[in-house]
Formats: sequence, C-alpha cells, structure tokens
Amino acid sequence: MSDVPVADLVLRNAKVATFTASQPQAQSVAIKDGRVLAVGTDDELTPLAATARHTADLDGRVVLPGLNDSHIHAMRAGLDWERTLHWEDVRSLGEAFARVRAATAERPAGEWIHVVGGWHSRQLRENRLPTRSELDAAAPDHPIYLQELYDRAVLNSAALARCGWDSATADPPGGRLLRDESGALTGEITGIGAFAVPLVLAGRAGCHDFEGLNPDFTISDASYDELLQITRLCARRGWRISVHAVLDSSLARALDAWEQVERETGRISRLRCSIVHADGASEASLRRVTALRAGVLVQNRLLLKGADYVRAWGQEDADAAPRLGVMRQLGITIGGGTDATRANWYSPWASIWWLVTGRSIDGATSRQESDRLSRYDAIASYTRDAAWFTGEDGFRGRLSPGYDADLCVPTADPFECAEDDLSDLRSELTMVSGRVTHARGGFEELRGRLAADIGYRAVGSG
Repeated sequence: MSDVPVADLVLRNAKVATFTASQPQAQSVAIKDGRVLAVGTDDELTPLAATARHTADLDGRVVLPGLNDSHIHAMRAGLDWERTLHWEDVRSLGEAFARVRAATAERPAGEWIHVVGGWHSRQLRENRLPTRSELDAAAPDHPIYLQELYDRAVLNSAALARCGWDSATADPPGGRLLRDESGALTGEITGIGAFAVPLVLAGRAGCHDFEGLNPDFTISDASYDELLQITRLCARRGWRISVHAVLDSSLARALDAWEQVERETGRISRLRCSIVHADGASEASLRRVTALRAGVLVQNRLLLKGADYVRAWGQEDADAAPRLGVMRQLGITIGGGTDATRANWYSPWASIWWLVTGRSIDGATSRQESDRLSRYDAIASYTRDAAWFTGEDGFRGRLSPGYDADLCVPTADPFECAEDDLSDLRSELTMVSGRVTHARGGFEELRGRLAADIGYRAVGSG
C-alpha cells in the first residue's frame, strides 16, 4: 500500500506565490480536506499528482493566496446587495442611465431605485453628477436616490416628492437642499441630515464622519474619557481594539488612551490593536504605534477623492498620505483594504494599484515614491499581512502546508503586467478552504469536475 496521501486536488504548471519566506515560489500546490497539503516543484509533487482525485494544468498562470480585504463593510452591503445598483465600473452617464432604465423595467412603479455610495462623478467621462431632469427622463415613475460616496446625492422629482421636499422646504438639520437661481430644488443634497430622509424612506440606513476633510475636527474631553474607559474594558477582557483615525490629531488622542492603559496593564501591546486609515499620521505618531506593537489598516480612499484632500490639507500633505514608507521602515504591519462599499470601490485590485502607484483617478495626488509599495508588498497587505490583524496568520494568508486552501488565479500576472492593468485584474478561479467559490474562463470545467465528485466540497456557480 502506498504511503502517499490522496490529495483532493493538485494544481500544476503554475507560478505559485506562497508568501512564505522559506519557499516563496512553487510550481504545484496540493490540497486535501480544505488545507494545503504540499507545495513544491512539479517534479516534487509528481507522486501526489499521480494519486490525486483531481489535477489541473494551469499553463503557467499565477496562483496567489486568497485576497482578504482587511477593512470592508461587507455585512452592511450584503443586507440589500441584490436590490442596490452598483456603479463601481460605470464610466459614463450613458452607462449609468442604462442601468437605471434596466432597473425600472424590472421593478414596479413607485419602488425606490438607489445607488448608495461606491462611486464618484470623477470616474465618469462627463466628470459630473446626473441632473434631476436626466433622472426624470430615465425613470419618471420611480423615486431615484444616487449617493456619491458620503459626499452628496441627487434625487429625481419622484424621490423629492416622496421625501415631501419642494422649493418651500427648509434645509433639514445637518443637511442642505441645493437650489437654482429661482429657488427651485436641483435635486442635489449634501449632509447626513439630508441623506437620512431618502435612505429611511428607501429602507436603508447610513451615516459617516468627516473622513478627515475637516481639519478643525477635535475629540472632546468627554469623548476621550469614553474612549479611555472602552480601552480599559477591552484590555481587561482581552478584546482586540481597532480605532478609526484619519487626522494626526485624532490619532494622537487615541494613542494617548492606549498608552495610558498600556502603562496601567501592559496588555495593549499584546492585543494586536490597529489604527484604521491613518492617512494623516505623522512619523512621531507612527513611532508610538510601533511601540504599542499595533498595526495600520490602510484603504485607497484617496483614489477617488484626491482633489478633496488637496483642498483640505494642501498638496504636500495630500501627496504624503499615507506614509507607507515610514510604516514599513518602522516594521508596522500594513493591512490593505478598500473601506467599501460606500466610501470606495470594492475591488481589491483597484486598491493594490493605488498602493503601488500612489495616484488618484483625477490626477490631483501622486504619493511620493518612498511611500509607494512594491507589487509584492501590496499583495502581501491583502494576504499574509491582512491575516495578522485577526490573529489568523498561523493558518491563513499564505500557501504553505497546513494553511487553509484559500487561493485565487488572477486574469493576468500581477507581478509582470503593465502597471495600469493592475486595477482591472479579476479572479478567474477562487477557492476558500478548498472549495471552489468562483470560476470562469477555462476553469468552469474544473469546477464541474469537483462539483460532480460528491466527496469533494465544491460550491458556487461563478
């Protein structure tokens, strides 16, 4: 009887990026019971391939550990994913109106149609919001609510009527209804107080802070005291802490609380705490993060809002945000993410492109070269390093024996493709714990074989 274990699947003739220091590259990866059984050259894994239940020749394709967005609002997005329109890939108003018209054809008159964040007018060829009259023409019988990130929104006439708003309506607290020279509503609104009305009527919820675009924002003493008490509670219970801070002043205040509790208990530095965003973090603050053995979760929010940050912070500070080079020099673990699905596009590859190039889509910002990541380090922030923040780095984020068989095969080689092609990459094969969750292109046949094998846990239809 052979001592060679029977693998469920062996992927061969591939370029496997393992993100493991002892064996950074391989040609074959063997999977059994949802975990990586072995990685190595094709020759080294020939005995496993010979006895495997299934094999696949990848013809030189790249295999990566599964990408893990370390800061995404997935649960909120999932509540109404099928009913919300998605404009992340829309590049013109014509495309946008076509999607609205398609939705009206599928929904009864009077039902809300909404796009709640995840897009910006700068991504459109026309570089502007749709108008009220254009939306009326596209959907005269449906209330339309289109929210651009967290910044502003536009409604058609049916939506304004549903909200009870007309030219005589006063601006709601915390919001503004924009008007033309005659005082008539244009359909454009700003502010959380204004967003809340159509969102509630449409059965949705949403709110947000100033995203660092108000440099005068401060954390009050009362808020600081509350943060300090929460930090003490988390330290006592052993709960990992993650604090949002865009401005350096906010970050410094949060670190004051962490350092005080660290002095009291010595526990903060053992929790793998994290700062979310840290776009405006100074080197002094990042050194304090290092001393607390914390990490930073970075998102590509400046990708769509470069000009906004230039106006708020000035060109020099916007071009220095975030200071990724300083973080790497200090040994801070960086987790890549998007902050999607409202504040940004949800594609991890758009984020990886931004980490590598440092550019915003409007050309307003270009992060200095010392603060850009290599392609390897950018992908590591979505794989090996993302797992650190959840304490899963011992079994996720790498393709190594014993690790979860989470992997993806991108449409092109992310290490060799043209730089500007990075943002357009997609996965053609995705596996989670050895299960096929997505397949397209030439991988449908593999998915079919695995799904037909009752003993193999294949799911999903692509």
